[in-house]
Amino acid sequence: LELERLRPLRDALLRANGDLAAKDAVVSADPAVVRFMRANGPVARVLSNIATEDAYLVKCVVAVGQGEVLVPDSGDPVHVANALLPLCSVLRNVESFYDMLGGVVGYQFTALELIHQAFGGPAATTAGALEATHEASGPVDTRPTINGTVSSRRRVKETGRERETLQMHVPPGPDLREGGGEYARLAASWGLQTLPQMAEIYPLGGAGDRR
Repeated sequence: LELERLRPLRDALLRANGDLAAKDAVVSADPAVVRFMRANGPVARVLSNIATEDAYLVKCVVAVGQGEVLVPDSGDPVHVANALLPLCSVLRNVESFYDMLGGVVGYQFTALELIHQAFGGPAATTAGALEATHEASGPVDTRPTINGTVSSRRRVKETGRERETLQMHVPPGPDLREGGGEYARLAASWGLQTLPQMAEIYPLGGAGDRR
């Protein structure tokens, strides 16, 4: 049920193409966020006084069903706003790093999908599948990166100007989830068996090859 609830929210955020105003409008319309704002608790009251992106990220926490963690130990607005700063700092990194999945909401959705998959549900949605689902917004050019993998750059129209997004393609390799985790256990055993041959190098004085 939670996956069914979050899927349209995740999809709408992906269609916003990174536009903060559009994403905020999508999240603000979520029923859980509407109830949270109408309750007018200590956190809801300070959202209009903090950075727009931070307010959006706090709403994302509420939208994914984690609003119960937003319980400050004081009702003082200054204290509440300051208490939100560390949380928002972490959430900004999550929103940026997982933007191809839908940011904070997409991260939570994917985590739930993986849990569902582990208990016999369908396979989790990949970033590539998400990109195929949503229409391309502009021409794509591919080029090799330093490590030989391929990246693609897409020109996206955003509020009257062009924004360039960089999408990284995962290089081919074994999937540790295959075989019910059997390959992962095998790989772990290889690591344990070769521990006596492993060494650590500590650069001292600018060089790590002196010992």
